[in-house]
Amino acid sequence: MCGKLGGVPFEKVKRVEASGSCPTGTSACPGNAAKTPENTLCYPTAKLGECPITDVKFLKGGKAGNEYSKKVKFVNGYSVTYTKTAVDGLPVTQFKVGEAPCAISTAFQATKDDAHYELEREKNAKCPKSKLTDQILDARFSQLNMKYNLGDLHREAGVFKLLGEKKPNNIPAVMAARDKIDTSFWQRPNMGWSLRCERMPETNRAAYLKVLDKISLITNKNAVGQD
Repeated sequence: MCGKLGGVPFEKVKRVEASGSCPTGTSACPGNAAKTPENTLCYPTAKLGECPITDVKFLKGGKAGNEYSKKVKFVNGYSVTYTKTAVDGLPVTQFKVGEAPCAISTAFQATKDDAHYELEREKNAKCPKSKLTDQILDARFSQLNMKYNLGDLHREAGVFKLLGEKKPNNIPAVMAARDKIDTSFWQRPNMGWSLRCERMPETNRAAYLKVLDKISLITNKNAVGQD
């Protein structure tokens, strides 16, 4: 599944003013009028069609809701649909497949019942606690209502076939283990940036990037500490 980036980067997007209204020349993205001000984005009136997606759903039959897009067939009987208006939230900017995402974005955790190849990085991997948030898991991610068999995923990607052509890698045991595992899909909205900060004198591209640099610095230190 592929997605195309578009719209205005969050660091440059217009937000509601202290009065609760969008700046002159812009309008609230459709559906945002009922949202909390923190989650309301303002786009040029002629470009409201470029407003961001705020929720994605996978369905097996049934309907997602009137404000969701037409369903598109995906895999294993699932269809995918999205909305820009039905959810009170910031734009969705990240997706992950696997176990619950770690608070440290560069870390990952293995499925506890999985069998691994001897040299595989995921072997016995666990989420370390983040020094920035004091959390183990990233609570900003929400689990999507779709699961996919890990064995099928590896077959389609040609992993088993590729490794089977090399020296013995305990392939039968790994295949048997992964055939029993249904992996999950996760989505996460953009990092919050409060309107209170938005209205402070230092709130601009430099201030926004300063926050990201701090997160990256702490994340990298934590990652190095795990090596």
